[in-house]
Amino acid sequence: FYAGLNFTSVEAALCPDKGATLAQLREPIRGRRWALSVHRNDYTKGTRTKLAAWKQVLEQSPARREDATLLLVLQPTRGGVEGYQEYAEKVFADAQEIREAYGAQTVVIIPQGIAHADVLGLMRQPEVRAFLSLGLKDGHDLTAREFVDANEDGAAKALVCSVGIGAADVLGGDPGGEAGALLIENPSDPAEVAGALAFALNPAYTDELGRRMTVMRRRSYKYRIDYFITHCLAA
Repeated sequence: FYAGLNFTSVEAALCPDKGATLAQLREPIRGRRWALSVHRNDYTKGTRTKLAAWKQVLEQSPARREDATLLLVLQPTRGGVEGYQEYAEKVFADAQEIREAYGAQTVVIIPQGIAHADVLGLMRQPEVRAFLSLGLKDGHDLTAREFVDANEDGAAKALVCSVGIGAADVLGGDPGGEAGALLIENPSDPAEVAGALAFALNPAYTDELGRRMTVMRRRSYKYRIDYFITHCLAA
């Protein structure tokens, strides 16, 4: 069960000695809008679907070719397993195809894990407009919760997440009330993901995204380990 964000890590991400690392990561795409994702590079995280969806966004919205970037932080995994290695190679090939068609800055891949404090620092950057969490099935997906907790109420940033991750139950919004995350029913459908990304990157929905972030943060704060202890273990 989610125990909450380690705010010491957030503070560390904002310390001056972390500035150089973040600057190095963000400098090539400074001033663009980012769709960010941080996960293992394997099929269960929907990496190729994200790239296919991003390609549709760029095809349908030429303006995004000039002002938006898909930033993928991909932790290598199971390098000794042929199927996983083949999948990783296809991911890099997909990304290169997009760059060649629409511009070198439209997709940026960091092909390794980075420090947790730097991940949190990236999540807080003002350029981030969307965070993608499209696991086919995940017990929780802590990065989705961390993205929400690392930001502030009213931040105009969207969480685009699959209904298959546990965090969707908390971050999807109030039942019958205010909406939170942009929920994806079929994380294998690039068109559905592309629609959510287009919404998140459209300046016309800035206020709406801010309202949704506030809802998500309120629910994330409520449903933590102490709630689990009080309501589940007590029962």
